[in-house]
Amino acid sequence: DFTTEWNYALGYLLFHVVRNSQRALGPLEAVIGADPKRADAWLLLVEANQDLGQGAQEDAAAVEYLKLAPETADAFRLRAQRYTANGQLREAAEEYRQGISRYPTVDVLHY
Repeated sequence: DFTTEWNYALGYLLFHVVRNSQRALGPLEAVIGADPKRADAWLLLVEANQDLGQGAQEDAAAVEYLKLAPETADAFRLRAQRYTANGQLREAAEEYRQGISRYPTVDVLHY
């Protein structure tokens, strides 16, 4: 609906343009409250919480995003980042390799 789209646009604007992750959280949480299947909103919540250093919230949003969109370029990136954070460098490299082979032109997968 219009309000959900407006909240997504506002959250996107606050995160990517204004660079205010804290203010982006409210509109994005409203989006997933209204439509929990919005993978794009979950991904922005991952990134905003990562930017704010809110690990538990970042992880929770990542789990939801990966359930909804497990084969996207960002899914490969998120899994690789998680492996790296846990010191599982071989697994991270493999995740990047798989992502790059599937999405060779997507820059978020090149490290």
